[in-house]
Amino acid sequence: MNRFVNTVPDRMRRSVRACLLGAVALTLPGCSAHHTPTSPDGIADAASRFAREWDRVADGQPEFRARLAARPLAFFRFVNQAWTREVCEAFTSEAGRLPSARLHGDAHIEQYAVTDSARGLDDFDDSARGPAVVDIVRFLGSLELAAGQRGWSASLPGAIDAFVAGYRRALADPSYLPPDPAVVKRIRAARERSATEFLAWTDSLMEAPSEGEFPHLDISWQQVETLAAKMNPEFTPSFLVRKKFGWIRVGIGSALTPKILIRIEGPSPAPDDDLVIEAKEVGAFATESCVSILGSSEALRAVEGLQQIGRLQQRLLFGLPGLGGKRTDGRGWWVKTWDRTMREVTIDDFRSPSELQELAHDVGAQLGSTNLVHPSAALASEERLVEREAVTRLESRIRRLAHDLTAALLRAWEQGRNARHARRSAPRPTSPGRRYNVLGDARVRWPAVVPSALSAPRVGRPTTGTRAWTSAARRPAIRGILGARGPRARAEHRRAGAPRGDDAARVVDEAPHGRFRRAPRELDGRAVSPAHQDSRLRR
Repeated sequence: MNRFVNTVPDRMRRSVRACLLGAVALTLPGCSAHHTPTSPDGIADAASRFAREWDRVADGQPEFRARLAARPLAFFRFVNQAWTREVCEAFTSEAGRLPSARLHGDAHIEQYAVTDSARGLDDFDDSARGPAVVDIVRFLGSLELAAGQRGWSASLPGAIDAFVAGYRRALADPSYLPPDPAVVKRIRAARERSATEFLAWTDSLMEAPSEGEFPHLDISWQQVETLAAKMNPEFTPSFLVRKKFGWIRVGIGSALTPKILIRIEGPSPAPDDDLVIEAKEVGAFATESCVSILGSSEALRAVEGLQQIGRLQQRLLFGLPGLGGKRTDGRGWWVKTWDRTMREVTIDDFRSPSELQELAHDVGAQLGSTNLVHPSAALASEERLVEREAVTRLESRIRRLAHDLTAALLRAWEQGRNARHARRSAPRPTSPGRRYNVLGDARVRWPAVVPSALSAPRVGRPTTGTRAWTSAARRPAIRGILGARGPRARAEHRRAGAPRGDDAARVVDEAPHGRFRRAPRELDGRAVSPAHQDSRLRR
């Protein structure tokens, strides 16, 4: 065995030795091609997979990318499905041994919301069925990020203990409801925004649809009217008169999900009692993970999750098969109302580690009391007993996995954040004729012809003290200096809007005032005509 291990590269030896010595190799960390994050190699592998999530953010979304780079928890919220896949992979050996629970799907600190009459986890976009460890590891990861952001890492074990205690107690007694956490009391005591302020805020979020989208939205609204009237007699045709609607771009984890906001008349023509409804497309489902849904209920999984786990009440809640009567990739839309008094808790709302522990305990109780509801009371009791035993047996493993995944996420966040800063400092092309490349110490209009640039360094070798730029970025500028050679190159040069003759010597000087100036009319210290200058440059 030692001879075999010695033939393996150093970075794999620990994992291979564990696999060879283990009685059941597949249950040990690092014994598969997909390393679990309980080893150094596993953390590095998980970090690389998290880092690939940055590719989902297009280059044309600098503001959203900046939000993700601002703090680790924002990136954590964005990579929910990738995180879930890591948890499922880590607990593959437990498949069939853990009860199938109703999952929130994205349980974290900033999903906790407060209204004037309720509090608890909200936003069930990713709700599904699967092992409860998915929600538990997810929430413990958010606790570690929250404690780290506030400088309370030393108190993290206490917050985790509080969550686990609340979860266990609620499994034993589903009616258990802890008292309101201190942060909830403080939020409710704060000044409540008026109806006018709330409606003005929601109006500011709406972006008008395009002309081509109106027919589909009108068909969808007819579906909403029909279902709303069936579910609640309060929603009469006059109540549902549509006053304003538009697309909204809010959230982080659901930032790329289509969402539309509709303001309706409400019980009277008075503007202060208008009601706001949100319709949101059900997100793409990660079928390769350990969570699942019934194929026919894709549009209803968020509704079912909110009804089973959620504490916040909705005046209107249902699912639609698709926008405009069409299904998109087998997914649907779910519709709910917005509560004027609702406020989502943020990390900055906590004033002490004890307040974080109180909220963690409350979330544990919410999940433990609702995730294993079953029509048969005897079966539900048996499943809760199995779940309590599993939590006790796997607790140390759950804590370690949450910590290791958080370490991997922080590494991936740093990689994406550093890459963003590198991209921001690099020259960026704009529209044709106004593209810029770095040439020497000056930024010049592209394609540029500057006499002093004849001594520029070779392609691919940036000079000391200047910005690095690729050979592909420099090629247009070099062609402008040396001339486009060959019919294809000359055609590309003309299509790019290359200036000719006398105009080729006009440059843009961005510092200090961004004014245009004429290039010097001399070459090698001698005055030359524009035509002679151009011919000399092309040699």
